[in-house]
Amino acid sequence: MPCYPLASYLNLTLTPSNPILHTSRLYRLFKDYRPGKVYKHLPLFYEDWDDETTRLLFKCDAEVQELCQHLSEFDLSGIRSLKEHYGQVEVAAFSAKIRSIASFKGLKTPGLETAGGYLPDFSSRYFSADFAFGLKLILQVGNLAQVALPTCQMLMTWYESLPLKHQEVSCARYGLNTRADLVAFYGQ
Repeated sequence: MPCYPLASYLNLTLTPSNPILHTSRLYRLFKDYRPGKVYKHLPLFYEDWDDETTRLLFKCDAEVQELCQHLSEFDLSGIRSLKEHYGQVEVAAFSAKIRSIASFKGLKTPGLETAGGYLPDFSSRYFSADFAFGLKLILQVGNLAQVALPTCQMLMTWYESLPLKHQEVSCARYGLNTRADLVAFYGQ
C-alpha cells in the first residue's frame, strides 16, 4: 500500500471521519439520555443508521469543510468531505451506503447491559476519544480560526452535559491561543 506524506498535520486533526461520524450517531441515539434512563433495545451502530443521523452528519461535515476553506495558510487537500469519501451526496443514499458497508456489519452501539435493558457505555472510545480528542480539537481550531461550527458545538455541548468525567483537552496547553499561534505551530 503506497503512503504519501501530508502537507500539514492539520490534515489529520481536521479529518471529518470518527470525530463527526461517531459523535453524530451517538447524539442521535442518546440525545434524550438522563441518569437512570434505561434503553430497552440499542440499534446496531451502522446497520440501523437513519436519515436523521445523516442530516446531522452532513451539517457537521459542511462546517468542517468551511473551516478548511478559512485556513488558507495550509494545504488541507487531504481533508475530503464524507460525502466525497463515501461517494454519496444525497441523504437516503448516504444512509444506505453506511448500512451496507461489510466491515461495519454487526457492530453494536456502545452499551452496557443492565436490569431491564441497556445504558450508554460512556467508557467506549466512541465517547472517550471521538469527543475529547476529535470533535473538541476541531472546535478549538475553529475558535482559533474564528469560524463558527454551530452543529459541531451543539454535539459537544450535549456531550459535556452528560454526567461523566470529561477529559480536558486544550490547544492553549501548547501555546495555541490565536490564529497566528496556530499558523506558527502547524507551519513548522
